[in-house]
Amino acid sequence: MIKLGDKVIDPFTEFSGIVTQINHRLNGSTTVLVQPVMVDYGILLPEMWFEIDRLKLDGKTKMESIS
Repeated sequence: MIKLGDKVIDPFTEFSGIVTQINHRLNGSTTVLVQPVMVDYGILLPEMWFEIDRLKLDGKTKMESIS
């Protein structure tokens, strides 16, 4: 089960990042917002919405805490 803070990857596009939002819709579909962790020359890449069934957990499942 995918939860907030999990690192996920879309195997079709190879887009990966951290789950920052989860939407449960009335029609039964669930979408998640994925924020990539890569920074391109100091600019954050845009986040993308995906169907939850399309994503796979990627390696470390929890966001590392900043300390």
